[in-house]
Amino acid sequence: MKRTGTDRIFILGLDGLEYDLVERWNLVHLKQREYGKLEVPIDKERNHPFTPEVWSSFLLGKQLNVDLEKMRMKYPLVVVFQILKFLRKYINISLGLGDKVLNIIPVKRWKRTKYGISLDQKTFLDLTKSKAINVPFYNNDAYSFYIMSRFNLGELSLQQAISAYQKLYMERKEFILSEIEKIQDENVIFAFMHFPDMMEHFAYKRPWIIKKHYLDLNDFASFLKNKIGDLTLFLIVSDHGFNLEKGAHSHYGFYSSSEPLNPKPTRITDFFHLILQTVKKNF
Repeated sequence: MKRTGTDRIFILGLDGLEYDLVERWNLVHLKQREYGKLEVPIDKERNHPFTPEVWSSFLLGKQLNVDLEKMRMKYPLVVVFQILKFLRKYINISLGLGDKVLNIIPVKRWKRTKYGISLDQKTFLDLTKSKAINVPFYNNDAYSFYIMSRFNLGELSLQQAISAYQKLYMERKEFILSEIEKIQDENVIFAFMHFPDMMEHFAYKRPWIIKKHYLDLNDFASFLKNKIGDLTLFLIVSDHGFNLEKGAHSHYGFYSSSEPLNPKPTRITDFFHLILQTVKKNF
């Protein structure tokens, strides 16, 4: 892919952004000047896109064949939550660690999975002067999974979980905006949120909540783009969509761009070379 006119790229990674909903509600700021569906890896065991695998493919420009001995993610976060629950339930003690534990556990341990990025493989963030903002495999704090874990353990009702995710979403937006203020000479900035996916999983039977969430994402994309400026290529990328009727991931991703891309990407792995070609003159 060839690009001219900019040497900086800002990527907003939105987990689970559904193409058909963006179309249905005509969310022009999420669409930008160019948008479309993306082919993404389909996990054979689950028969749908699996988030860690898709984002690792995006970062590497290829689908992974993982060496379990070299995985970056080794220790499941859920084990810690189970230990904390045991302490509270059977020993009647709280160590006050629930909200602090995620600051202690490295991101590489944020989820039990057979998918990871081996240390000898380089992502586009490794190969450029980059800034990662809550990005999987780098510095994602996994708090989304903490809320899910508490729900699965029966510690949160469905409404409480939805409210917790709504609050977390607002905090994520503010965090991204605050991190933008710290940008210096980086030429690739990748900011990530586990939204709208988390809201979709918990509120798909309440479509009015999902629509309100999408409308807010549309406004946020507009605000973010204006904050970044016209000289930066603004990309929105999603690893899969979400079928509200089935309550399950759809089998394609989404992208949009502030400028036309030639050729248009058709696979989520296409962006690896686009990014490197755009910024290579700086190295």
